[in-house]
Amino acid sequence: MDKRRKRLKMDFTSYFNQTEKAFIRDDDEVNFEYSVKIKNDDTAELVWKKHVTSDDIKFQLGSITLMLKDDPGTGICTILNHSVVNNE
Repeated sequence: MDKRRKRLKMDFTSYFNQTEKAFIRDDDEVNFEYSVKIKNDDTAELVWKKHVTSDDIKFQLGSITLMLKDDPGTGICTILNHSVVNNE
């Protein structure tokens, strides 16, 4: 995250807030785009971009390499459980 933030010349708090908005989508004024690219090594790359529609500008906020799993439901349940426990 820090390398991407520095390349975008954003302070950490702004970068974190933009990344958070990309995943929780709480701002109707800003659009985010997502893409997943499956690679040959049983991984996938998830990329998220911010789209400033008023200026028609897009820039990549971040990316992450994910490991492909035979049972993705287990991972999703773990993520949801973690979210519920931490928001109580």
